[in-house]
Amino acid sequence: RRGCWGDHPMGWRPVDGFVSASKAVGKGAVTLGMMPTRLLGRLSRGVVGALRRSRAAHSSIAVEGTKDLWLVVGLGNPGSKYEATRHNIGFRIVDEVARSNQISIKSSKAKAQVGVGNIGAKQVIVIKPQTYMNLSGESVGKLARFYKVPRDKVLVVFDDLDLPNAQVKLKLKGGPGGHNGMKSIIEHFGGKNDFPRLRIGIGRPNPPITVVKHVLQRFSKEELEDIDVAVVDAVKIVESIMINGLEKTLSTCNNSKKSPTRKGPNSTTQNGSQQ
Repeated sequence: RRGCWGDHPMGWRPVDGFVSASKAVGKGAVTLGMMPTRLLGRLSRGVVGALRRSRAAHSSIAVEGTKDLWLVVGLGNPGSKYEATRHNIGFRIVDEVARSNQISIKSSKAKAQVGVGNIGAKQVIVIKPQTYMNLSGESVGKLARFYKVPRDKVLVVFDDLDLPNAQVKLKLKGGPGGHNGMKSIIEHFGGKNDFPRLRIGIGRPNPPITVVKHVLQRFSKEELEDIDVAVVDAVKIVESIMINGLEKTLSTCNNSKKSPTRKGPNSTTQNGSQQ
């Protein structure tokens, strides 16, 4: 018999077919091919909505409120290809911060690896953007807005060409200094640069080595000895900020830094070769 939908391969009629399908769904015995288009569309939308809610729940990070919440951001490039390179020293430091404070960085949100925990009485979210360096601000900006974290509680850890190898320096604000990751973050903060940053010196290369090649190379064996010490110092600074406050930490940490015991890549005695 022909209904308002015309002939159907399975012989569906407008009313009888819908009722039969509804009963079959209730019994869990219906197949997709036996269902009318309208009912199939409703079920499809329901499934898609459930999947989206599930993904959102999976990617959410439980925090105990946003008061005194800090974002501790390490900059770097994702993937084993860039692991342990100069440009990824930010990743290494926040990994050590997380390890030292039993924070697991296993969740994903806003194109970043994230972990939530506490350092002293402060709640922190440790962030490693996975967008590649030049787009780091996409993750940082979204997470800062989502958790309503003000810029003065977003601490960014990154490599700095303008500091000698392994020198660690804390600043309250400043420009990007030619660092593309910092440029991206400032852009996504609406051009504002009033957020703290912890800079780790990697020195400048000697010609003919280019800056791009330099930052994507691994540290030499000699440089790495000082970098290992700098990582320990940087972790202590991050922890001090959370426990003692930013101003107090700033007043002591930069003055206590000693010059590296070995010469960095910008030394005149270096031949410019890198490991």
